[in-house]
Amino acid sequence: MRLLLLIPFLISFQFLVSQVATVQDPDGWTNVRSEATLDSEVIYRVKEGYLFWTEYEIVDENAEWLLVFIPLDKFTTKGYESDFITGFIHKSRVVSLTELEKYKGDDFSFEYSIQEFDPSGRTITYEKGEWPIAIDGKFIWGTDGIYPNEEVKSIKIQLGGKSIPVPEDLYNDLFEVRKDLSIYKINDQFIVYNWNSDGAGYYELAWLISEKGIIQRLVGSRY
Repeated sequence: MRLLLLIPFLISFQFLVSQVATVQDPDGWTNVRSEATLDSEVIYRVKEGYLFWTEYEIVDENAEWLLVFIPLDKFTTKGYESDFITGFIHKSRVVSLTELEKYKGDDFSFEYSIQEFDPSGRTITYEKGEWPIAIDGKFIWGTDGIYPNEEVKSIKIQLGGKSIPVPEDLYNDLFEVRKDLSIYKINDQFIVYNWNSDGAGYYELAWLISEKGIIQRLVGSRY
């Protein structure tokens, strides 16, 4: 079952809020615990800037701990529960992207180049022989049971006057990408965020970038 379907729609709509978030901590990292208590087992440590999903119950906005879903792979996820570490982080250490001030400088730029999707020469996998579920062996982000209309041709990133290379493997599974971006900065790292879909295959996409290159790609959704 994909991550998108782990929580029934009615529950997620009425009681849960999901957000892309990171941590800000004087130590540069934060503990992830197995339970929402300070004396529970530490199951993981998240570095400052690393991106993940967090959820909290609207009916209990004063809760001190947030449920988090941290991707095991820095670049790829198919959206399954097994792709994530699930635990709790103290609310004082978590900051959602919506809480960050947007970057307004001119030292960093990020741009998608989009082209029409061409299925010729592509290996397409079908579910029960009816609807496409993978292209060239990769999950299709951006559609739900139909061919995509558009795909990412390339990504151009400039930081401090230098180009940051983007391997094709990090964008050749992205479809129906929108160009309206939100850019944030934490210390010397930049976060680029947007959401994408053809109307049905909704997903979020966030990149963590520094002058050394792409640190992380978070793709999927908790909604």
